[in-house]
Amino acid sequence: MPTINELMIKTGRDRRGVMEVLAVLAQERYIIWTPENPDRIELLEAWERKPTLPRYWHTLFGNKMSP
Repeated sequence: MPTINELMIKTGRDRRGVMEVLAVLAQERYIIWTPENPDRIELLEAWERKPTLPRYWHTLFGNKMSP
């Protein structure tokens, strides 16, 4: 994976912007990453990700588990 500095150059974002995007990707379980060790980024394969419902799911469907 590229370093934070490389991501800043490639994306045109500042350090804070890159860190915000990485935090969202980690929260959505696309990567394993922590701000304490920002240059260590591990990509997860789809089968490694725990299934989650999108944040808006309950807004659309209430507490039902399927539409």
